Amino acid sequence: MKHPFLFPVSLSLCLAWGTASARDITVPEEKKRPHIVFILADDPGIGDIGRYHEYFTGTDPVVPTPNLNRLFDEGMAFTDARLPASLCAPNRFSILTGSYPFRSRTWGTWNPTASTGLFFGERIEDRIDNPHLTIGGALQSAGYRTAFLGKMHLGGDFFDGDGNLLRMLESDQLHQIDFSRRFRNGLLDHGFDYTFVSPDGIQGPLYLWFENDLYRPVSEFQDKIDGVADGPPSELRSFFEGDRVGLGKMIVDGFGDSRFDTSEHGAIMVHFAGEFVGSHLREHPDQPFMLFFATPAIHEPYTPAAPFQGTSGFGPRADVVMDLDHQVGEVIGILERNGILDETLVIFASDNGAVMKGSEAMVEAGQHPNGPFLGNKGRIYEGGVRVPLILRWGDGTEDHSVIAPGLITDQHISVLDLIPTLIHIAGGTPQEDQHLDSSCFLRILLSRHPDSENPIRQWHWHRGEVMHDRIAARMDDEEGEWVWIRPTGNLPMELFNLAKDISQTTNLLEGYFNINGLPDDHPHAERVRKMNNWLRINFRTSAPRTQAFHVE
Repeated sequence: MKHPFLFPVSLSLCLAWGTASARDITVPEEKKRPHIVFILADDPGIGDIGRYHEYFTGTDPVVPTPNLNRLFDEGMAFTDARLPASLCAPNRFSILTGSYPFRSRTWGTWNPTASTGLFFGERIEDRIDNPHLTIGGALQSAGYRTAFLGKMHLGGDFFDGDGNLLRMLESDQLHQIDFSRRFRNGLLDHGFDYTFVSPDGIQGPLYLWFENDLYRPVSEFQDKIDGVADGPPSELRSFFEGDRVGLGKMIVDGFGDSRFDTSEHGAIMVHFAGEFVGSHLREHPDQPFMLFFATPAIHEPYTPAAPFQGTSGFGPRADVVMDLDHQVGEVIGILERNGILDETLVIFASDNGAVMKGSEAMVEAGQHPNGPFLGNKGRIYEGGVRVPLILRWGDGTEDHSVIAPGLITDQHISVLDLIPTLIHIAGGTPQEDQHLDSSCFLRILLSRHPDSENPIRQWHWHRGEVMHDRIAARMDDEEGEWVWIRPTGNLPMELFNLAKDISQTTNLLEGYFNINGLPDDHPHAERVRKMNNWLRINFRTSAPRTQAFHVE
């Protein structure tokens, strides 16, 4: 069914989240609210996307991404979008909640049977009331139906046959779970009306699909999906590192469905995305929806779907980049076939910078997965925390698009900033004690000259490198865009001005290992102390509901 497409929404006054003027803005009832599709990919770097590679290098990419290029050409692309961590688990919490990872678990939730990261605090008494509100819950309150498909990586409550809660199971204990029971405190309990999830994506150790938090055997739906091989009925079994199912591969020991083929993950997600969109439009034609499509591409084990195996010419990792692009195209196709693409806000982002493993041939051919940036996933440098972010809303033409097509902006924002922005688009109001580290960037998004708009961010917090546990502050001022990396152990302090040194080649604090040793007459002494004070004041709180962004 085709719905009337009304635009533009009158939200150009949306200012930095946290100010009274931003909180007071609402969407007029007579305005048509868009459907929202948020595609969150796993581990692609900014240079993996063809148009970004062209922007930074001026050369043609060697790995084609035509569907992502289409979003880029028909929407707005950010070159300075970032995330707080250089690893996926903490960032997935932050993307869903608009709060920094320290408000739950600094390094995220890695064990699928851990208590969900959406309850704040480590103490039991902290994890009961007032959980973190997800973007799903916020949009539900604004009248949207919401769905989440794909990789969670947030933990949850699983039970044995007697109904006892099982917590922090090792891989060889996962068979104790009673998979006939619904697991709890998944995303169905945290803001989403429909879920079809894999608790760990394709990286284990729970190799299963859950529909509305109930185990769904692959053999039950194999006949419905092109790209899923026929086979015997699903059985629950143990897996060991290196085990193969079809074209897929397990990278850690675990337990799950005997038919769980990591190469089929994208096809399954696309199928159930189509099922959700179709059923929603039939059963709720007057209600907008939000679909969160959390694909595990391009994470290891680098097992692309069958049509993409060996097609790139640059190894399995590059093949999966092409598979990811195909999934994006399939989602766009679902919206087109249902006649709603032009009235849907489509968002694409990555959960961290690229892993370099397996990219050697691609780099040698001239396309670097992290573009011009230093570092990669797991590192605290720009290559670990700066990610692609593209938003498209309209028909891709200047005259009929809310977001002007073909715009590229260097505005400093965070992927966390999507939450208050989407809430304002939906006509909702951000809650006072939620989404504490996010800012509304709708004013930039609706501008035909986004780089001329006043910035929404001066600060960003980063954490990376589990081994060294370093944190960093990004601070913009009239003299530059500064990243200060606080030292640990015997590592030196590091300061870079990204405005002049985007590749972080020159450490402006070379030879200094702590603030006390930095002389008062050093040209950056005052700046570094200000950044250190910001980190000290804002990120040692034990109160997850304390507003940040105090500066001394």
